[in-house]
Amino acid sequence: MLPPQHSEEVRLVWEYVRAVAKYWWLVIVALGLTWLDLAERIFGTWYTPPLWARITAGVAGLTVAQFLAYRDLRKSERAELRHLNERNAELSSQADLLKVRPYGHAHKELAQRKIDSLGPSERDLLRYLLHFGETEQERLSAASAMGTAFAETLDKVARTQLINRIERPKLGRAGIDSFWQVRPEFVDVLRDLLFPRREQVQQNFFLS
Repeated sequence: MLPPQHSEEVRLVWEYVRAVAKYWWLVIVALGLTWLDLAERIFGTWYTPPLWARITAGVAGLTVAQFLAYRDLRKSERAELRHLNERNAELSSQADLLKVRPYGHAHKELAQRKIDSLGPSERDLLRYLLHFGETEQERLSAASAMGTAFAETLDKVARTQLINRIERPKLGRAGIDSFWQVRPEFVDVLRDLLFPRREQVQQNFFLS
């Protein structure tokens, strides 16, 4: 038994051969012999083409038949491809409708208003936290490309209440370490709103 891909190839070849044979019969018998018979009736004579003429007519008919069969095959492929593209577009549209976001429209509008109040550097800070999760403040500052402007940027984002500050005692010594993370209820909606990055400013203010 032939493998599935070979069976498909055999089927295609057989269909092509059948199409060529159909068109060859149409060209030679239905057209060629019909016109020859008509000419004989008009001129009242019986004409027997020489061997070279019959061979030439047969080869020419085969060439035309192959072209017509190939044209049909291409038309069929294009129609099938168009149908598949339409079907894929339909399935993609249905998949989009079936996607369930873990937040409502009102929550999305709230998040959109908050990030609209921020500049590119503040939104890049949010993107960094979305990528890396909870991050210690000194590390966050080191990852920024803003120098002394980092503190102002962090403060502006913090005032939107999109991020949380977490304080922990320093390990083995006195003092407090500050960590920052995106508030869990805003993680999903901010991922949808902030990615991919579409800022007019090309510079990325945080190094990943």
